[in-house]
Amino acid sequence: MKITLEMLRERGACQINKFETLFGSEAETTLENCLLAAKEDLDLDWIAGEFLTGIARESYKKDATAARESFENAIAPAWAAFKKDKGTAFFKASLKEKKIEK
Repeated sequence: MKITLEMLRERGACQINKFETLFGSEAETTLENCLLAAKEDLDLDWIAGEFLTGIARESYKKDATAARESFENAIAPAWAAFKKDKGTAFFKASLKEKKIEK
């Protein structure tokens, strides 16, 4: 499958400049190009919605959802630790504020 700047413009894409910087006027959907697009935060969900149909679109949705769930599960412990540390930092700062008020 090939995606061109013209195709993106016709569909009102927002990331035309980024696409052009990465790929020029067109890109084949090779694994290398798809990995680069993901790495550089091209909106693959939007692209999938515009260019994939039927079984291909459903396959993408299923796999992208599984990837998102894996990511969320992987970061959950770090996010919880961050929230705890942030709450602790605020508590410690509030103790200093109380000392200033006296």
